[in-house]
Amino acid sequence: IFGESDFILDLPARTEMKVHAQSPSCVLKLGRETYLKYHRETWLRPFSDYIVDSGICVIARCLEGVNFFSTLDEEQLLTAASLFRAIHARKDDVIIKEGDKGDSLLVLSNGEVVVTTKAVEGSFAVEITRMSPGCVFGELSLVKEDHHRLATVIASRDSVLFELRRDRFAEFLETAEHIHTKLERAINTQSAIVNVAKNIPFFESVAAHKLHLLRTVSYVKRYANGTTLLRQGGQNDTFYILQEGELQLFIDDVLVETIMKKGTYFGEMSLLSNEGTASATIKVSSSEGAACFECSRKDFKALFLTEPGVLAEIEMRLLGNKSELRHILSHPKSKEVFVKHCEKEYASENVEFWLSVKKFRSLESQLNQAFLSKEAKAATRKKLLEKYGKLIYEKFVANNSNQMINIDSQERSELIKAFESGKLDFSMFNRAQQEIYALMQTDNYSRFKESITFHKLLSSLNLYKRMSKRKVNIMQEHILPISRQAMSSSLNESNSLSGAKILEHRASVF
Repeated sequence: IFGESDFILDLPARTEMKVHAQSPSCVLKLGRETYLKYHRETWLRPFSDYIVDSGICVIARCLEGVNFFSTLDEEQLLTAASLFRAIHARKDDVIIKEGDKGDSLLVLSNGEVVVTTKAVEGSFAVEITRMSPGCVFGELSLVKEDHHRLATVIASRDSVLFELRRDRFAEFLETAEHIHTKLERAINTQSAIVNVAKNIPFFESVAAHKLHLLRTVSYVKRYANGTTLLRQGGQNDTFYILQEGELQLFIDDVLVETIMKKGTYFGEMSLLSNEGTASATIKVSSSEGAACFECSRKDFKALFLTEPGVLAEIEMRLLGNKSELRHILSHPKSKEVFVKHCEKEYASENVEFWLSVKKFRSLESQLNQAFLSKEAKAATRKKLLEKYGKLIYEKFVANNSNQMINIDSQERSELIKAFESGKLDFSMFNRAQQEIYALMQTDNYSRFKESITFHKLLSSLNLYKRMSKRKVNIMQEHILPISRQAMSSSLNESNSLSGAKILEHRASVF
């Protein structure tokens, strides 16, 4: 028998090979339409059973590589496979839609899909990542009845997917209850990672697609009381976030601090330095042990070395009162404090303008990542420039604006001319923004640094006070060029999926 793959799982016919007769032959041919018409008839049942069994085997082999199906024995795997149905998605077909109620898990067997989410501005979709065969999405829908899809998945080329609906999954759990426990544990872990990350200023400025990837590359590890996680002077290749428990920090064998706060992170300095050595020893000190979210050096760098907010916090912890205005404006918590300081000085228009331009420039980055045709991108670009550029112009630049900023008269004239002529682009406010930055640095920021608020802010960031001066200097030399490039990219270039695209996509919860 050959050609049966065209019948398996009711997939569209695909010609994958050529068959040549080498001698006079007699071939019986069964057409798809004929098969579908008579496959339930008794006389065709043996062949129908063969087709169904072949299809189940195809799905079973695909499921072997899926994490929460990997522990099944052959019989359980075939039972699970029999509950799936095949879906053929044409190029550009929407497989799942963000916001829709979900009720199924899908496994990509063949082809490629692109995952998108709504841009911050909301009028178009931004590409998060692309998935290749073996990837799984939608598993959250199997255990949560009120779950709504967190992203849209579109076929970027003709693809084949296997779908398991919630009602069929419930049927399967009658024979494999441990799968439900394993799946629920994996989902709860990934949800907890995101929930903890949202409460850490370190992650507040991280792009949504990066947080999505953080939960796919992170894992939870438990440690017994007395376990040493980091040893001073020893090599470290892991980034840690405390989930529960208590830790003690030692420097030169002297107890310096007890860490109990959920969400405290450590290990980042050794990951960023060329030496890769820990500057302190950290041990588990709670009798019930401790649990940490962890990710590798490779994944940490891929996710966070292009994130200005992350690098700003690390630099501020290193520099202390020598921190620059660029760090303050890139870090969510310090930015909020500085804005309130400017409001008290009745000078909020400067920082509001600077931040508005930064947000305006970010629209260009989002548009570069947009899942749109070339023509649609051009039309969307024009609308964004006219809508949001006009808002900034009328609020801060125009002669009758109610929050007019103090910029060079020639620069103001050029901006007025640009809006009158309609020649707009995302960089049109750059020079004015640089001028306002210089003004804030010598004026508002110099006074801010002398305030009690500034010193309270630094204290809340848990500065690297006990790090040796040599180590601080080494870290500054290493991080400064990375940080400057990341912060410059956030304004002047598309800080898109750099990092995210080099990560291997392991799993996703939609």
